[in-house]
Amino acid sequence: MKHLLQRAVSLLDLIFNAILLTHNFPIALKHARVIAIFKPGKDPTLPSSYRPISLLNTIGKLFEKILLARNLHELSDRGLMGDEQFGFRTRHRTSLQLARLVERIARNFGEKKLTGAVFLDVAKAFDTVCIDGLLYKLKFLNFRLI
Repeated sequence: MKHLLQRAVSLLDLIFNAILLTHNFPIALKHARVIAIFKPGKDPTLPSSYRPISLLNTIGKLFEKILLARNLHELSDRGLMGDEQFGFRTRHRTSLQLARLVERIARNFGEKKLTGAVFLDVAKAFDTVCIDGLLYKLKFLNFRLI
């Protein structure tokens, strides 16, 4: 993708802007090839012994990466994303979040305070998002979709 001719880049730009204008992500870009990777030391006759890996369409991944960068920039500029938000952000690794938690626990322990924590792991959370509702909220916040 890095070595595309300018004409191809211009065509991708037209396609990506059309996706944003129509709010319609082409089905062809949604398809993935799923490959099962065997987990070592497991029974090969059980389906749970395999880890599914989805190979997504390169153009679709590029579009999503551009959209993510644009949205993160917009959220950051408007101060809508707290420093505690670590998902999908560069320089916000899980290890850094864990270090912050350990530091807070240690500080509270020294001050003889209790520390409570809630951990939430929502599998496939975006799969359950109402896309129309998300687009409405983005429009309500005056997000530039193009």
